[in-house]
Amino acid sequence: MSAPISIDLRQRIVDAWRFERVPLEAIAQKFQVGSATVKRLIRGFRQTGSVAPRPHGGGRPPLLDDVKLERVRRLREQHPDWTCQALAMAYAEQHAEAVSTSTIQRALVRLGASRGKRTATPFARPRGGYTWAAHPAPQAR
Repeated sequence: MSAPISIDLRQRIVDAWRFERVPLEAIAQKFQVGSATVKRLIRGFRQTGSVAPRPHGGGRPPLLDDVKLERVRRLREQHPDWTCQALAMAYAEQHAEAVSTSTIQRALVRLGASRGKRTATPFARPRGGYTWAAHPAPQAR
């Protein structure tokens, strides 16, 4: 995907279509954009009267809402040295809802938690993958 087209260029393309009345392919060639881009800009201008880009579509909503995020925060406060894997296992055990370590990691980022430092073994890499603390995960039952 290429860089977004500036508002100025969008306006010049639409103005060329409105006032010069040349084929779309000629406009595309003149401004060095694809003909589909010219068609999309013109269609957007016809629908909205503006050359501004459409707003971002949003994205996937977080799996943990505010209530569940608060549960993760409390769990993190109770066990600040646990890994994401340990937190995910404890969350699943306490709330009967399985969450992935990635979900826990994203929740900790949303909560503003910083990654714990592995001071016990400063040069060792964590074996369990991406961790947020120095101690291993609790054993599964």
